Amino acid sequence: MIMFENIEAGDLKRLVIPNLDIDVHRSKMGEDKDICVICFTVREKFPADDLVNFIEKGYNYVLDADCSSGEDNNGDYQVFVEFARTPAIPKQIIDMIEDVCRLTGNKLAEWTFVYYKNSKQYRLTDAMLRKHVILSSDEYEQTVAGEEDELNKLRSEAGLDIDKKVPKNPHTESIKIAAGLL
Repeated sequence: MIMFENIEAGDLKRLVIPNLDIDVHRSKMGEDKDICVICFTVREKFPADDLVNFIEKGYNYVLDADCSSGEDNNGDYQVFVEFARTPAIPKQIIDMIEDVCRLTGNKLAEWTFVYYKNSKQYRLTDAMLRKHVILSSDEYEQTVAGEEDELNKLRSEAGLDIDKKVPKNPHTESIKIAAGLL
């Protein structure tokens, strides 16, 4: 069990919603094909910051953890955690959530997740994570490329332009820099 003096068992009780978004948000550390992003929803700003601090200090496999700068429409804050996209992700997520359960008072069996563009909630188990989460860069590229091909087919059938290249000019370059892509 990993604990720090500034956060104790039960400190986040009723503040962390026991549902994760996985690969719903884009990575700020690198390419999505290489990085898996999980997202917690936390009811208040200071507890969200505590959760970020807890995660960043407690797990050497976490590439980055960060809190949203503002509230969402429900007044909640998002905590984003980035992992290298590897077959170890299910165990890493389960281990982390078991520790978060000590802070929230939740049981692991109460946790669910939503994956990528699918809004269906799944129980947070190793088997369900392995079934739904893409665990390698190659598989991610194939899956996303397949979806892009389907989208381009629909665009073509609708008579829309399929040009996927973003024009390179000072405006688009400044957007990429602001987004942390360059």
